[in-house]
Parts: sequence; C-alpha cells; structure tokens
Amino acid sequence: MARINWWNIKLDVEEQEAVCRAIATKHIAQGEITEQFEEAVSRYLGVPYAVAVPNGTQALSLAYMALGIKFGDEVIISNRTFVATAHAAMILGARVRVVDVKENQTMDEELIEGEITKATKLIVPVHLNGVASNMDRILEIAKKYHLEVVEDACQALGSRDFKGRYLGSMGRFGCFSLGLAKMLTTGQGGIVIAHNQEDYDLLRKIRNQGVFDVRKENTYNMQAYNFKFNDMQASIGLEQLKKMKQKIQRVREIYKVYQESLSKYLRILEVNEEEVPMRSIVVDKRVKSLKKFLEERGIGSAYDIPSLNYCRHLEIQGDFPKSDIFHNQMLILPSGPDLEIKDVKEVCVNIKQWLEGY
Repeated sequence: MARINWWNIKLDVEEQEAVCRAIATKHIAQGEITEQFEEAVSRYLGVPYAVAVPNGTQALSLAYMALGIKFGDEVIISNRTFVATAHAAMILGARVRVVDVKENQTMDEELIEGEITKATKLIVPVHLNGVASNMDRILEIAKKYHLEVVEDACQALGSRDFKGRYLGSMGRFGCFSLGLAKMLTTGQGGIVIAHNQEDYDLLRKIRNQGVFDVRKENTYNMQAYNFKFNDMQASIGLEQLKKMKQKIQRVREIYKVYQESLSKYLRILEVNEEEVPMRSIVVDKRVKSLKKFLEERGIGSAYDIPSLNYCRHLEIQGDFPKSDIFHNQMLILPSGPDLEIKDVKEVCVNIKQWLEGY
C-alpha cells in the first residue's frame, strides 16, 4: 500500500500553467495578478478589500501594526493557537494575555473580561481548524471596553458561523494563511481583509515601506515594512480559489467518513453544518499509541500545536484545564482537500484494527 500522508493537497496542471503564463508575461513581482487575486478573495468572502502578504504571521503583524499596537500594549488571545498569533504581537513589543478554551477548542469568551486591563488594546479570537468562535459575544465585549478585534482565521478560509457569516469577515481585520497545509495554498502566503477605504489604504502602505508605489513616491513618513506578495503566487491562488467549492465538499466528505466510522469509539472534534473541518481530529488519551500504530502501517498523522502556556518563552502563568486536554490528546488524522476517500476508509480500517488490539 502506498503511504497515506497526514496532509494532502496538490497543485495541478491549471496552477502550473498559470505560473508559466505569469513568468512568460513578466508578471513576477507584486502587480496586476496580485490585484486580481485580492479582488477575487474579497468577492469570495463578501468583503470590500483584501490585501495579500507573504504568510499568515505577517498578515497578523500587518493587522496589529495598522491598529498601532506597540510596546506596553496587551493583546488577549486564545491559549489554543499557533504561536504566530502571539509572536506577531510580541515582535511589536506587546504582551499577550491568554484565555482557556471551550469544548470546541475556541476561546472561552466568558473568560475575556477577567483578562482586560488598562493596557488591553485588542482581542484576537482564533477560529482554529475552521471552528467558529462566538463572534457576537466577543464583539459585544470589545465594544463595551472600547477594544479592537482582529480575527485569526488562518485555518478558516471558506468556513462560516451558524449565521452563515464567513469567519474572518466580522472583526476590524481578518487574517488568513495560504500556507501549504491550508485549504487554499499558494505555497506560502496570507491575506488581511478590511472593511473601509481608510483601513485598506493603511494596510497597503504598511505593506510597502509606507507608500503605495516606491517608483512614483518619494515621501516616507511612517514606520512600515516590506510585506509584498508576488504575481507568481497570486496566479496559483486564482486557480486554487476556483476550486474552493470542490475542496470544501471533499473535506466534508472526509470528515463524514471518519465521523460515521469512528465516533462510536473515539472523539472526533465536532464542527457544525457551516464550518469547514480543515483537518479531521481525534481527541483521546491513547493518541501516542495510535500514532505509532498508524506510522508502522505507512499512514501519516500529526500531533497538533502546543498550547501557548507550554511555550516557555511566552512566560504565561496560570492553569488551562480545557487547553490541556487538547494539548495532550489531539491527533490529526490524514486530511486535506485532495485526500482520496478510499484512503480515508483504509485509515478507518486500520484504526479499528488498533482498537481491537489495544
């Protein structure tokens, strides 16, 4: 049996031809194709503006910078997120305060108010694995305390909440990742969405050393960086975006097979009808044994991200009992929008064999 990888996504002939066209027509650096991609993403998400950047971490950094996050400020985030959510704030000199999660691995919004101080400027809900945070309640808290909200939707492109709203489209800014292990990939890449012209212009200036066009402007009067995208990656993104409907359908099919085959024996992390389960995840105390068993049979799997309180350099204090469950007991089963259903069924057969012999 050929190896079944833990993550499965491919770039087909359409993406290959698009990159060749971009190179042949000298669309290499950030230019017209990047603008087309940004417009296509904004239409897809139903928002006015989208800004492409090199990766999801820089998407978060760009959003934080646009809000003026600086040394001494505090940012409230979920304890269950990739460390980039914290690093993007810390590199600006801000301090992160974290809250524990609920049973669906999203930020427990009822713990937020207990972490708010005079230095708090921002709340960052994380829609981990395409599962929606309670945005109505989070936005209510933010309004009460005059705070901004940036959505970390890096793992949630195409996913909606129970009201049908795209995750990442409800805060002041929404951030997405286009990395390899995402629903839509450009190899590396990120997106920041905005809702008004002023914010859009600010994002574009910060992305490009403080100006819209370095060839046409010679006045620099703000601190900014080089967060530019490029047309070769954008050409891939345009082709990938055309396939989002099929991608979403496939990951839902994969999730359904795992759920129907294994949920009597193992906890499969739940999603609602509108959420897109980017990865199919088992939560069980026996995951180390399961991972070893699958690996011996040529089936890949992956432990998930560490909870932030286990990242020692963040110096986070406190107890996070719900986070500990996910930190210690999560395993990502073979997933991804190009995984064959026959391979999913093969994984399930092997897991049932493991269960019989455990």
